[in-house]
Amino acid sequence: MAQLPPIPSVPGRPQKYLLNAGTRLTRIHSIRFLAATFNPTLAEADSGGGRFDGTAEDPYGFLYAGGTDACAISEAVLRDYELDPAGGRLLPRVLTQDKLISWIRPTFDMTLVKILDAQDFGALQLSPSWLSQSPSSDYPHTRGWCHAIRQWAGWAQGLVWTSRLNPPAQAFVFFDDRLPANPSSPFEEVATAVPYPPGTNRLDIGAAHNHLLAILGDLHFSLSP
Repeated sequence: MAQLPPIPSVPGRPQKYLLNAGTRLTRIHSIRFLAATFNPTLAEADSGGGRFDGTAEDPYGFLYAGGTDACAISEAVLRDYELDPAGGRLLPRVLTQDKLISWIRPTFDMTLVKILDAQDFGALQLSPSWLSQSPSSDYPHTRGWCHAIRQWAGWAQGLVWTSRLNPPAQAFVFFDDRLPANPSSPFEEVATAVPYPPGTNRLDIGAAHNHLLAILGDLHFSLSP
């Protein structure tokens, strides 16, 4: 069941989390976007989109990332599929087509809203874990709460939460309207000392595809034929 909408007269007190410059993060993203590019697509108010996307009511570009490769894959392609260690699950192959795995790092320290523990949820006047752990059917409501948090925390450059399908790894979203583009871009792609540099990092072919299959196997998933 979805959390009730935010109450304007009862503002939350978002807790701060410092993400240090140079922290390496993993991205799963469409081939339409570069690794460090924000997605400007606004979610419909009542359908589609991601957990914390911008909407017409609060428009902003967003960039999702994971603290680990498995976290990024889980958040990007497994969000509508529950884990079943006994029998595994079959993932439609189309969900991995035309997608890349990339690594990025922030070029400066960033201040995020922390949604990791009971204290954080209490400070936001939220039921424990709902905002970060609810299924995609609740995303229209989680986006509304994200927009309220942005109003309460004008300093917030993004959010960090515990991955729903790959705990205790952390997942991240960043807001382009809260990150200065100068003197440098907010993120840079890590192109050296990574398993699959640009040009070899498609999830549907080659070595990166095998990397995906290994992670899916650890999570008791397999790809459809």
